[in-house]
Amino acid sequence: LDLFRSCDEDQDYVPTGEGLGRLGYFVGENEIVKKLSIWDLHEDACDSRLDFVEAFFKGLSRNKSIETLELHCELLGGDIFRMIGPFLSNNQNLTKLRLGEYELSEFGREEARHLSLALWRCSKSLKVFDASCIELGDALCAYIAVGLSVHPQLTVIHLNGNHISRTGCIALGTLLRWTTTELEVLSLQGNSIDDEGVKVLVRALTNNKSLTTLDLSYDPWASNVGWLSLSTLLSTTNLKHLQLDSNFINDNTAFLFAGALLQNDTLESLVLTGHRNTMTTTGWSVFSQLLCDTSSINATFLSNHTIRYFGCTIPRNVSKYLALNDSGSETKQIAMCKILRSYHEIDVKPFFEWDLKALPLVVRWFNRARTCPIEMRG
Repeated sequence: LDLFRSCDEDQDYVPTGEGLGRLGYFVGENEIVKKLSIWDLHEDACDSRLDFVEAFFKGLSRNKSIETLELHCELLGGDIFRMIGPFLSNNQNLTKLRLGEYELSEFGREEARHLSLALWRCSKSLKVFDASCIELGDALCAYIAVGLSVHPQLTVIHLNGNHISRTGCIALGTLLRWTTTELEVLSLQGNSIDDEGVKVLVRALTNNKSLTTLDLSYDPWASNVGWLSLSTLLSTTNLKHLQLDSNFINDNTAFLFAGALLQNDTLESLVLTGHRNTMTTTGWSVFSQLLCDTSSINATFLSNHTIRYFGCTIPRNVSKYLALNDSGSETKQIAMCKILRSYHEIDVKPFFEWDLKALPLVVRWFNRARTCPIEMRG
């Protein structure tokens, strides 16, 4: 349900005066609505007496069915967070809260306090919080971190494009380390996080076993110093998706992550492409060897068979192995296919040193190898 918005801006129906209160009562009593988007109250509505506007939100506070709430009400400023508080605390079915169409950089301390308190009052059903591209900055980021500090049940946090830097990362680090222990997705793309900020986040996320997706893309401030720290998460967490696209990535970055991925069997995508990527064939060759080390059959077997995606425009010597990893086959079968593709002749003389003891194992291996699709064998 979208409120105060229509496809034709000239035909908006905007209740004013007592009509606002009646609309709030209607929404509050509704038991069917699952998603509510409140767009900017038209100037005519905002010019109504404030008690009428508050009557709308008072009526809304009675609703128990809404699961997703989106707020796009810049004209009301920080007042909306004060007025929406009762709804956030009363609705035990609210799972997603999104703030949009704001420029919170001009918020004063009192308005920021209203925002923090509203988040604090949110019911413990809240799972997803999205406050992207609303000009938070470090100060408001700290207020949000305080407001979310009573919500360990959160699984998704999006704070993209908010000019968050090192100071904001310190506030987020406290939240990540001590509260959001069930967090699965953290998206911070398009911020201003430098190497020290990355280190703060890494310290907070070390040993976090629930996080599966971390997005630090479109951040021109970090370098290989930060990426070195970040790579350690690949051995201490269960990350499946790490996005670093459109960052400063070079051959040294490839060496850092390839080394970290040698013993990793959980990461499925590491996005490194984008307009700031300066990797050469040297860097991509490192990833090719990571995916299929042909120095020996055992090295091929122990190569990485899990990662499936590095981004767009990947060299052929890497993409062919990514395709194998993404085939949907079991890890052992992928390893088998890489061996068949890389070794057209296999020296069986060492097996004769064991007389016939190894023969059943060899026969069993080749029988399993027959199950590899011909197109995967190369």
